Amino acid sequence: MYEQAYEAIRKMIAGGVLRPRQTVSETELAEALKVSRTPVREALKRLISENLLEVTGRGGVRVFAPTPQDLADVYYTRAVLEGAAARLAAPRIDAGLLERLRALSAAASKAAEAGDFDTQARLNGEFHWAIAERCGNRRLLDLLKGLEPVVVRYRRLSLAFREHSQRACADHQMLIGLLESKSAEQLEQLVREHILQGGERVVAAIRALEGSSEA
Repeated sequence: MYEQAYEAIRKMIAGGVLRPRQTVSETELAEALKVSRTPVREALKRLISENLLEVTGRGGVRVFAPTPQDLADVYYTRAVLEGAAARLAAPRIDAGLLERLRALSAAASKAAEAGDFDTQARLNGEFHWAIAERCGNRRLLDLLKGLEPVVVRYRRLSLAFREHSQRACADHQMLIGLLESKSAEQLEQLVREHILQGGERVVAAIRALEGSSEA
């Protein structure tokens, strides 16, 4: 029951159901999840330890709102880890996975053309994870999974402008080409650059929002 509560609340944070700085009620979550307060309490403790929630000055709990520097750190860490995962995955790529990646890329491009950035963000996440999980390194994947709630929450911001959305589509096509040729070193480099550039867009958007709120 505890694991179910933990995964459910984690998904609520990643999906934006629980927003940054939103106060979290143990009682309300227990009612929403139809469980007792005990597993919810234990789940909240774990999420606090993972920096997805934070304790407020009055002893309450709220969703952690990362600073621009926090986000820059997350994206740098993700770039290093996912780049390494892609390099390990390169020799393990088969025709079935390539076909799936092409389908995901085509669907994401279609969503981008329609201005449906929520769908594009979801498909892009599936694309990246499909490559990473082929790396054969469970510890590396666990580390990446730990970053996922923050990445999922802010991925759409990196696609908010059409030129950035189109660049993401073009990068994915290049990644598929490198996977086809099993160019592990080049693949790692492109994955890193692709993620870091997305992170720069997110950080710039957050800083702009903070500036407008202070004006």
